[in-house]
Amino acid sequence: MAKKTRIEDIDSEAVINSFRLDDTSIPPEARS
Repeated sequence: MAKKTRIEDIDSEAVINSFRLDDTSIPPEARS
């Protein structure tokens, strides 16, 4: 795994990954 030195990077990836997992249940217009 790549080393992350910034907490912001880790949080951003976690949020993006969670959105990808829920992508089918979230309408495109609801995503910002």
